Amino acid sequence: MDAMKTVMTIGDCIIDAVEQTDGTFKTYAGGAGLNLAVGLARFGLDSALLSRVGADRPGFRLRRYLSERNVRLIDTPSVDFTGSALSRRINGEPSYVFSADLRRRRYIVGPEAQSVLDRAAAVAVNSYPFENAAHVADLAAKLGAATGLVFIDPNPRPDLIAEMEPVREGIAAVAGKADLLKLSEEDAVLIFGTAGREAVSTLFSWGVDTIVLTQGRRGATLFARGGPMIKVPASTGDVPIVDTMGAGDATFASLIASCLERGLPRDEEEWGDCLDRAMRTAAATCRHEGGELVLPWDEPDRLPAGSSALLHGLEPGT
Repeated sequence: MDAMKTVMTIGDCIIDAVEQTDGTFKTYAGGAGLNLAVGLARFGLDSALLSRVGADRPGFRLRRYLSERNVRLIDTPSVDFTGSALSRRINGEPSYVFSADLRRRRYIVGPEAQSVLDRAAAVAVNSYPFENAAHVADLAAKLGAATGLVFIDPNPRPDLIAEMEPVREGIAAVAGKADLLKLSEEDAVLIFGTAGREAVSTLFSWGVDTIVLTQGRRGATLFARGGPMIKVPASTGDVPIVDTMGAGDATFASLIASCLERGLPRDEEEWGDCLDRAMRTAAATCRHEGGELVLPWDEPDRLPAGSSALLHGLEPGT
């Protein structure tokens, strides 16, 4: 893969505080944007992240974490503290409560971000404040003018949504800009009330041509306008699942990396290979704590030398 290909990710960069069985917390670098940007860098891409972090200790830790993983942070000016998410596991699945700072999240494509976007091979949106119509209009204009591929994962956060209709309208305004739109079954139900054909038909009506619907332990299905439906099972192995945090972001990163490495798949076989690698990447990530992507061929050497995925000593919301 050409290591000089640039991808600009737009999305959250926060602290994930995960409750343990004894009531204590482990804190991780997290957020949909951060997880995706780090995953893309691990695939050998030049990775930039447009996000927002505070001028505080958690923000410093996140900047260092990204720097250690060769991700360039383009920080949107803000007077807020760094956002955080309090996470609990129910049957291994995460549920989140977000800090008030995330309710004011805004990701502005200023001059620095625009210069990256102008030369980027791809731009990826992974969670966004779609309820803000003016902000969405700006995003739609930027994506419409982008010269590279466009990838979108709406990745809505229920705890951050007061009303679903503005969010749905915001997604509809940008969905047609995507070369590929990824969506989980849970998110489809949240947005459309169903993860069935009705959701896919609505996305097609919004101008989306290619949809990847992730289905947890049942794998993923690709829907292409006028093309075949391709289903790939989840990857299995002897190592048990430890944590599903970051599985969707790992899937998304793998899909983007495959499309930039080989070009957008042209037939059923190429899409099958693309989805299969994404499932193997998600499975490898789920066999480790935290949301940081793990390459399926590189599990024993997961982290850069001398670094740690854990950010010890940070309390939720600090």
